[in-house]
Amino acid sequence: MAESQGVLADRSQEFLSASDRAVVRLRRLLVDAAKDYQSGRTPRMAIHADIPYSQVRAAGKIVSPEVHWRDVVRTVDWA
Repeated sequence: MAESQGVLADRSQEFLSASDRAVVRLRRLLVDAAKDYQSGRTPRMAIHADIPYSQVRAAGKIVSPEVHWRDVVRTVDWA
């Protein structure tokens, strides 16, 4: 595997719109977290250092549009 030069991907040719702000913000958070980790610091977005992140798993569920996502989260078995 080639050694990284600090560039994850060339995004110079992307055409993002205002609706892509969340994508840009997430990318920035992830890059900052990686830099923090490489420097031996706890990433700023890991504000709950006591969470066992190695045990975090995704959950998925298909629900009707009338159901609010918060109600779905309350019904997930997180164990």
